[in-house]
Amino acid sequence: MAAGVAAHRAYQAIRQGEDEGFEAEVQVKHSLLVDGWEVVIKGRMDGLSVEGDYWVVEEVKSSVLGYERLCTFTAADMPEAALQLRMYLHALEARGQRAMGRLIVISVRDGTQHLIQVAPDPEFAVLLMAQLSWVIRKREAYLAWMDRRRSASVSFAHSEWRPNQETLATDVLDTVERGGHLLLNAPTGIGKTAAVLYAAFTAAYRTDRRVMFVTARTTQQAIVEDTIRRMATEGVPVRAVSIRARDKACLNEVVACRPDCCAYANGHHDRVRGNNLHERLWRESGGILHVPSPDDLQEMATEHTVCPFSLAMELAREADIIIGDYNYAFDPSRKIGPIAESPGDWIVVVDEAHNLPERARGYASPRLMRETVEWVADELADRPEFMGPAELAADILDWMDAYIEGVGEAGAVAYSLDDGVNARDIQRFAMRFDEMSMDYALLKAEQPPFDEGDPFIDMGRAVSRMRAALDGAGEETVVIWRSGRRGDAAGVQLLCRDPAPVLAPTFADLSATVIMSATLRPADFYASILGLESGRLVQSEFDSPFPPEHRKVIVVGDVSTEYKKRARDKAAIAAHVESAIRGVPGNVAVFFSSFALRDAVAAEMGLTGRPMIFQERNMEEGDRSRVLKTLQRGENHVLMGVLGGIFSEGIDLPGAGLLAAVIVGPALPAVGMERKLMSAWFQELHGSGFRYAYQVPGMARVVQAAGRVIRTPDDIGAIVLVGRRFLQNEYQEFFPPEWTAVRSNNPEEDLVGLWDR
Repeated sequence: MAAGVAAHRAYQAIRQGEDEGFEAEVQVKHSLLVDGWEVVIKGRMDGLSVEGDYWVVEEVKSSVLGYERLCTFTAADMPEAALQLRMYLHALEARGQRAMGRLIVISVRDGTQHLIQVAPDPEFAVLLMAQLSWVIRKREAYLAWMDRRRSASVSFAHSEWRPNQETLATDVLDTVERGGHLLLNAPTGIGKTAAVLYAAFTAAYRTDRRVMFVTARTTQQAIVEDTIRRMATEGVPVRAVSIRARDKACLNEVVACRPDCCAYANGHHDRVRGNNLHERLWRESGGILHVPSPDDLQEMATEHTVCPFSLAMELAREADIIIGDYNYAFDPSRKIGPIAESPGDWIVVVDEAHNLPERARGYASPRLMRETVEWVADELADRPEFMGPAELAADILDWMDAYIEGVGEAGAVAYSLDDGVNARDIQRFAMRFDEMSMDYALLKAEQPPFDEGDPFIDMGRAVSRMRAALDGAGEETVVIWRSGRRGDAAGVQLLCRDPAPVLAPTFADLSATVIMSATLRPADFYASILGLESGRLVQSEFDSPFPPEHRKVIVVGDVSTEYKKRARDKAAIAAHVESAIRGVPGNVAVFFSSFALRDAVAAEMGLTGRPMIFQERNMEEGDRSRVLKTLQRGENHVLMGVLGGIFSEGIDLPGAGLLAAVIVGPALPAVGMERKLMSAWFQELHGSGFRYAYQVPGMARVVQAAGRVIRTPDDIGAIVLVGRRFLQNEYQEFFPPEWTAVRSNNPEEDLVGLWDR
């Protein structure tokens, strides 16, 4: 884009120098009536001059091709550019002016120019009317849809409300109607999703707004999709689309989103429009609108050879609700167009919101690794054609080594922004990367410099992310340099200790938000770390509606899960876990604070004779789905998982799906330089460093895992907490109000009879 802009300006400057009558960037406007609508078409001609009796319109385009290819081009090879030029000619001729066109194609590879004569098209008016009629039909369909929404009655997804659910919906509706931010703390199983969606749609349909529902994990999105389908079945007119990550949606062999590399990208838009794919996905039957699933999009994309990710993004511009990851609403570099362009039109629901601060912290904490830069410098050093990228990598490497030398044997050192990095250096490196990216892409297309991956692009993107993060960084951000002498990889990282400055602008721009979880305690802390404006903030908290006798909470406190004492107590921990499993006549999930603790304890267990399922690191989505289906059958399985993992949050296993959760230790974040720096920041800001840096995130994971057990009023379940820290007041204050914990050294004995009712 930058190269194209530069080519335009250079050409226009030359033309103005050789022709005094040449005008650049000339506004043009054409008005007409189409299907009862007044249509005004506005444009800007790159160049306009007079030759004899004719006005000459010049349209400048840039290309990465060299002259040997461009010189063969005709108007047929650049149909969109030719149509644009003919539109200008048509507008001039409608005013009685004779006009001719020239398409100037400039190669950004070698600077050469190719001129293509473009004459007015006598059939252009017919084409124009057809195109405008299509635009108007789309507009009329949109207006009719909005009328239908406004007059619709939003139905609740279920036949009846659970206890407290209707009150929760009222709180949501009151807050979003007046444009507030609702910090909603409610236990798992109360039915937050259905109540919030009912209220959000009611408010959105009254005020022509739209809804986005964002989650930390894909597994949390299924219940949202199911709830919306139920509402559609009840007659609610709703267009919903779920956006999966690009790499997960991709049908190509490699994720390369260019027409020359992907058959699904090449001609995508023509096939989407020609086959009416949007309309077919929004199809209606018997008054019930179809709510397409990600599988529906994949199937249609496969059938018609289009990109499923692009198809989802296009549907998002028309949808009443978008379901997707946090990144699509809050990451400055990945925020999708509808949210970025008109945030005031959106009500955003943040599910399991206790996860958002850590995710947002990552947005503003980029890393640049020395080994990546060194790889580029070494691989390109003897390639003269890649001299520019090689020199950039060598300069960045020298710059990094000068800082790393100061770290020495310390292994890692944290600095303030001013002392840790010179922002002008980062700006200079990023600009150099931008300037040579076009040349690098052309060279790479002819002779790829790396056998696999592209460390040059990785290096450049890391530098660019660092430039972007520095632009908005303040005292909350520090710089960490690592020398690689203590086992960590050498490099530099920005550490954003407080994500409030990252999130605050988005929350300020959005129409309204619902920020919900079962673990938003302490509320004042979350309001602060999310950057919520006090004037728009509303807090709401609900207790569990389920019978207290249906839940038993046991604390086993004669063992320690602290890192230094695990080796001593692992056999005793294993014995307690086995005892708890024996006391449960059905599925049990055992959640550990880490994989290492899980494996150490499992090695001491006799594995109880029950079928065991071990959560694997980085499980594929299909494997996760199979595990959930196995548990749903209620066949006395034991799941050995980890807190904060894919099975401890955002899944629904009612009834026999899960009778008990055994939680081994609070999942406090590992002690390290980053967490210590966060603790120091929170100590200064809130006077509670350890509490906010360690206990709040650790205990949020505990409560979330425990919430997998009781999901309906008829469920009966047990929560067994193993570890001495669960007896301490500073940990028990994070327990939900409905928990009445009892102390035990024999879980099996204390669980007897719980399910005999």
